[in-house]
Amino acid sequence: MNKSPISFAKLLENTIAFDDPPDDEDNYAPSPLPIPSSSPSSNSTPPHIISGQRILPARPITQNPFTIFSQNARRSNTTTHAILNVASSLSPPADLILIQEPYFGKIGVNAQMAQGNPIADVLGTPKHRDWQAILPQSSSLSDPPDVMFYIPTKRAKWTFQIRSDIVSTSCLTCIEIKSDSDSFFVFNVYNDVDNGACDLLASLPAVPKRSIFLGDFNLHHPLWSSDDNLDKHNSRSDRLVELFAQNGYSVLNERGVETFFCYRHNPTLNRNELYTSTLDLAWSSNDLLRDITSFTIAHHLANGSDHYPCILEVGYEQSTRICGYSFKEEKAQIWCNSFTHHLRLLPPIPTHIHNTDTLKQAIDHLQSAAVSASDQVCRRREGKTRYASWFDSKVKTSLKDMRKSLLNLKLYPSQHNALRYHVARKQFNYQVAVSKRSHARAFAASVKPGTDLWRLTSWYKGVRKTTIPTLKAPSSDPKFPIWVSDSAEKADLLANSWFPVVTSSTLTDPPPHVFPPSPTRAWMPVTKEEVLDTLKKCLSDNAPGISGLTYRVWKWVAMVVPDILVAVVRTSLELGVHHDSWKQSLVAVIPKNNKTQVSATFFPWVMDDTE
Repeated sequence: MNKSPISFAKLLENTIAFDDPPDDEDNYAPSPLPIPSSSPSSNSTPPHIISGQRILPARPITQNPFTIFSQNARRSNTTTHAILNVASSLSPPADLILIQEPYFGKIGVNAQMAQGNPIADVLGTPKHRDWQAILPQSSSLSDPPDVMFYIPTKRAKWTFQIRSDIVSTSCLTCIEIKSDSDSFFVFNVYNDVDNGACDLLASLPAVPKRSIFLGDFNLHHPLWSSDDNLDKHNSRSDRLVELFAQNGYSVLNERGVETFFCYRHNPTLNRNELYTSTLDLAWSSNDLLRDITSFTIAHHLANGSDHYPCILEVGYEQSTRICGYSFKEEKAQIWCNSFTHHLRLLPPIPTHIHNTDTLKQAIDHLQSAAVSASDQVCRRREGKTRYASWFDSKVKTSLKDMRKSLLNLKLYPSQHNALRYHVARKQFNYQVAVSKRSHARAFAASVKPGTDLWRLTSWYKGVRKTTIPTLKAPSSDPKFPIWVSDSAEKADLLANSWFPVVTSSTLTDPPPHVFPPSPTRAWMPVTKEEVLDTLKKCLSDNAPGISGLTYRVWKWVAMVVPDILVAVVRTSLELGVHHDSWKQSLVAVIPKNNKTQVSATFFPWVMDDTE
């Protein structure tokens, strides 16, 4: 087949490598000047610097390290989707995703069912069932964010706290990671050509300890840049190095390991060349440096961006928090057998209870056996990360082909390999769109009467893991506000706001009766039928309280020991005694209208135990 002689050159001109401006602050112009004498040699690398390809030997790798995945997405929707799916498929999966230059725009439409209403676009960031997006507070279509976080929705090993009291801008955000051991901070940085993020870093009142700064710094310095990029070394990078050095921080990048690449025109040689540089950096405070087990520039995990991913692992102890329960009817018989076994290990409970001590002991034994049986039979397993439903074999193949063509471009730079890489990247973008469309059409074809159509738009939602931001104390001076970030302190602040302590005055005289008092009636003990019928009318899968046990569990208890359960309810009503566990509630914090920094903009949702 004959091809047009201009098709190859025309396709090259339309590729992103030639149209996009360089990601550096200066245009590409290789300098013929010799290396400055002040630049460090390869033998002068400090011993604390971690290589881009090896593991720091100062501390052994833990079984489950905290893994941070960071990459510049280049404002691309498909690249962001690739990052989310690749981070979920790592072994072990990533625990936190940092994205610079994320995609923020149209992700769907909101079709109004009423006639005459226009179809409105849904704006936001790409979604995934394993990840929840955390954006700066000022994010909008007119002011898109330059950085964002993705935190896991199904894995509760660590607790994430957005620290907007430290900094929260479109180019610099902070998140705190907490567990049973000491917490640490992660800063997501995107330093544009105006040096805004670095200037903001210099203006912080104090750079916190136990912190990691990770992102696209867009600067060159002999500490991390190769010899070919030292012509772009300027005073701004010197000020950044001086700022971190004064606060006890060390750079984790190995000198010369590239994090950025593109294929563009070299005006000096009048030809196209593969250009690489080191723009994505990681800085760690010295008190956290011993906990960092590895830092890698993942050249093999290119996701359609002109930046390589950075993967950092912290040997950090995870929280002892465990998952909840999953009570299903098919487990009823197994649960009842386990409950009977655990109940026999305890002192016997009488079917006739006459005093408070026996009542409390009976309730303790029932709850203990129910919790033990639930732990053994119905404990919910930790959610596993997976690819998205539409991320099928064709998408994986196109992603693999794109990475292979990128490797060929890196090993053998040429116009032909550059063309093959950018065609492969466009093919990957096209395949993502086709797979998502095919997934939606397949779902629509399977719709039957009674099908939940909204499930198509909520497939990515897992167990929601909403983080409560730093709160401002209402009693503090507006000019000098007091910020509360600790979980216990925030709980006290909200509790005092919702449930203030009120001193009740003692009444000297009882109030007069407006109506004559009701006649006294004889006490009629509740019957077994009343207790069991009332229990049947309760919702089986209601929101549990602190114990995590729902009414379904107590229906199972009524199947095993109905007489003991009826005796407990009857005696509690006769003596007017409530067990201490019945007086404790689990309070969920619900934000109002995205105003999330004042305690008055939250309201409580109280969940009592079902006993």
